[in-house]
Formats: sequence, structure tokens, C-alpha cells
Amino acid sequence: MVRNNPVSRSTLERQVRKHLGRTRQGEIRHVQIKRARELLATTDLSAEKIAGLCGFEHPEYLHVVFKRVTGMTPGEFRRKAKP
Repeated sequence: MVRNNPVSRSTLERQVRKHLGRTRQGEIRHVQIKRARELLATTDLSAEKIAGLCGFEHPEYLHVVFKRVTGMTPGEFRRKAKP
């Protein structure tokens, strides 16, 4: 927890960015999209189910973020990932 840390929040945020190459929120999104890609490529789960499993409250937001990050919709990604 940040309040128990003797380092300021801004210092901690800078250290995270330096170490990971992205912000804390950016790292969360990175992990969410990585997991969504895995599930889209290896399962037949619905986009709604995948959104929930990846921490998105709304499937529509997964769609928006996924397209912003990958340049394609989850459906397009799934079609290209499956042989």
C-alpha cells in the first residue's frame, strides 16, 4: 500500500515507469490485452466472457481498448489466430 511506503507516490510511479517502460495503468492494460489475446486464440469463449475474465466491466470497453492496442477487433484477431 502506498501510504505505508516511505517513498512518495510520484516517485514510486516514476520508478514503475522506468522499470516497466509504461505507467501502472499501462501495465494493467498490457496484461489485460495479453490475456484477451490468449483466450481469443485458444478458446471459443464469447467476447463477453473474455471481457469479464480479463477484468473489463463492459465487453464494449474491451472491444475499444483491444482495437486501439492491436489495430483489429477481437473478432478479427480470433479469425486470424485460428487456423
